[in-house]
Amino acid sequence: MTSQQLTLDQIEQLNQISDPAARRRYSVLFQLPQDLQTAFESETTTNSVWSITRDKYDLSDGDIGKVARVIGLIFLGEMPIKNFIAELKNKLGVDVQKAQAIAQDINQAVFQPVRQSLMRVHGIERDT
Repeated sequence: MTSQQLTLDQIEQLNQISDPAARRRYSVLFQLPQDLQTAFESETTTNSVWSITRDKYDLSDGDIGKVARVIGLIFLGEMPIKNFIAELKNKLGVDVQKAQAIAQDINQAVFQPVRQSLMRVHGIERDT
Protein backbone atom coordinates (compact mmCIF):
# COMPACT_ATOMS: atom_id res chain seq x y z
CA MET A 1 0.00 0.00 0.00
CA THR A 2 1.27 3.42 -0.82
CA SER A 3 1.44 5.66 2.19
CA GLN A 4 -0.09 9.08 1.74
CA GLN A 5 0.52 12.11 3.93
CA LEU A 6 -2.27 12.77 6.37
CA THR A 7 -3.98 16.12 6.10
CA LEU A 8 -4.26 18.43 9.09
CA ASP A 9 -7.99 17.68 9.21
CA GLN A 10 -7.30 13.94 9.31
CA ILE A 11 -4.69 14.37 12.04
CA GLU A 12 -7.19 16.41 14.04
CA GLN A 13 -9.81 13.67 13.58
CA LEU A 14 -7.33 11.00 14.71
CA ASN A 15 -6.42 13.01 17.81
CA GLN A 16 -10.08 12.96 18.86
CA ILE A 17 -10.28 9.14 18.81
CA SER A 18 -9.42 7.75 22.24
CA ASP A 19 -9.44 4.03 21.36
CA PRO A 20 -5.95 3.12 20.03
CA ALA A 21 -7.26 0.33 17.76
CA ALA A 22 -9.88 2.61 16.21
CA ARG A 23 -7.30 5.39 15.79
CA ARG A 24 -4.93 2.97 14.02
CA ARG A 25 -7.68 1.74 11.69
CA TYR A 26 -8.73 5.27 10.78
CA SER A 27 -5.10 6.14 10.12
CA VAL A 28 -4.91 3.18 7.71
CA LEU A 29 -8.21 4.21 6.11
CA PHE A 30 -6.95 7.75 5.51
CA GLN A 31 -3.91 6.32 3.70
CA LEU A 32 -5.79 3.97 1.38
CA PRO A 33 -6.12 4.80 -2.31
CA GLN A 34 -8.97 7.28 -2.83
CA ASP A 35 -11.25 4.80 -4.59
CA LEU A 36 -11.05 2.43 -1.59
CA GLN A 37 -11.71 5.26 0.87
CA THR A 38 -14.74 6.28 -1.16
CA ALA A 39 -16.06 2.71 -1.44
CA PHE A 40 -15.43 2.09 2.28
CA GLU A 41 -17.52 5.09 3.28
CA SER A 42 -20.02 4.96 0.42
CA GLU A 43 -23.77 4.80 0.84
CA THR A 44 -23.76 2.73 -2.36
CA THR A 45 -21.54 0.12 -0.69
CA THR A 46 -23.75 0.12 2.40
CA ASN A 47 -26.88 -0.29 0.27
CA SER A 48 -25.31 -3.10 -1.75
CA VAL A 49 -24.25 -5.00 1.37
CA TRP A 50 -27.68 -4.46 2.92
CA SER A 51 -29.49 -5.61 -0.21
CA ILE A 52 -27.35 -8.73 -0.56
CA THR A 53 -27.34 -9.76 3.07
CA ARG A 54 -30.85 -8.75 4.14
CA ASP A 55 -32.93 -9.02 0.99
CA LYS A 56 -31.27 -11.89 -0.85
CA TYR A 57 -29.96 -14.03 2.03
CA ASP A 58 -32.32 -12.93 4.83
CA LEU A 59 -29.53 -12.45 7.38
CA SER A 60 -30.25 -10.96 10.79
CA ASP A 61 -29.04 -7.48 11.71
CA GLY A 62 -26.32 -9.07 13.86
CA ASP A 63 -25.13 -11.22 10.97
CA ILE A 64 -25.20 -8.24 8.60
CA GLY A 65 -22.91 -6.45 11.05
CA LYS A 66 -20.54 -9.43 11.02
CA VAL A 67 -20.42 -9.38 7.22
CA ALA A 68 -19.82 -5.62 7.20
CA ARG A 69 -16.96 -6.01 9.69
CA VAL A 70 -15.28 -8.67 7.55
CA ILE A 71 -15.65 -6.45 4.47
CA GLY A 72 -14.12 -3.54 6.38
CA LEU A 73 -11.15 -5.60 7.51
CA ILE A 74 -10.56 -6.67 3.91
CA PHE A 75 -10.71 -3.04 2.73
CA LEU A 76 -8.16 -2.08 5.40
CA GLY A 77 -5.87 -4.95 4.44
CA GLU A 78 -6.15 -6.52 7.90
CA MET A 79 -7.79 -9.69 6.63
CA PRO A 80 -6.55 -11.45 3.52
CA ILE A 81 -9.22 -11.50 0.85
CA LYS A 82 -8.47 -15.20 0.31
CA ASN A 83 -10.00 -15.81 3.78
CA PHE A 84 -13.31 -14.15 2.89
CA ILE A 85 -15.37 -17.30 2.33
CA ALA A 86 -13.95 -19.08 5.39
CA GLU A 87 -14.61 -16.01 7.56
CA LEU A 88 -18.20 -15.74 6.34
CA LYS A 89 -18.72 -19.46 6.99
CA ASN A 90 -17.32 -19.21 10.52
CA LYS A 91 -18.84 -15.87 11.53
CA LEU A 92 -22.30 -16.65 10.14
CA GLY A 93 -22.39 -20.36 10.94
CA VAL A 94 -23.47 -21.21 7.40
CA ASP A 95 -22.37 -23.98 5.07
CA VAL A 96 -19.60 -23.36 2.57
CA GLN A 97 -22.03 -23.12 -0.37
CA LYS A 98 -23.98 -20.27 1.24
CA ALA A 99 -20.74 -18.54 2.26
CA GLN A 100 -19.49 -18.83 -1.33
CA ALA A 101 -22.73 -17.42 -2.72
CA ILE A 102 -22.69 -14.44 -0.33
CA ALA A 103 -19.00 -13.83 -1.06
CA GLN A 104 -19.58 -13.98 -4.81
CA ASP A 105 -22.39 -11.43 -4.64
CA ILE A 106 -20.37 -9.10 -2.40
CA ASN A 107 -17.31 -9.51 -4.58
CA GLN A 108 -19.32 -8.50 -7.65
CA ALA A 109 -21.06 -5.53 -6.03
CA VAL A 110 -18.42 -4.21 -3.63
CA PHE A 111 -14.92 -5.46 -4.43
CA GLN A 112 -14.93 -5.60 -8.25
CA PRO A 113 -15.31 -1.84 -8.74
CA VAL A 114 -12.10 -1.28 -6.70
CA ARG A 115 -10.34 -4.51 -7.64
CA GLN A 116 -7.01 -3.01 -8.74
CA SER A 117 -6.58 -0.90 -5.60
CA LEU A 118 -7.66 -3.79 -3.39
CA MET A 119 -5.11 -6.06 -5.04
CA ARG A 120 -2.37 -3.48 -4.35
CA VAL A 121 -3.39 -3.15 -0.69
CA HIS A 122 -3.21 -6.93 -0.33
CA GLY A 123 0.04 -7.23 -2.28
CA ILE A 124 -1.54 -9.43 -4.95
CA GLU A 125 0.27 -9.43 -8.25
CA ARG A 126 -1.90 -9.28 -11.33
CA ASP A 127 -2.10 -12.53 -13.28
CA THR A 128 -0.89 -12.25 -16.85
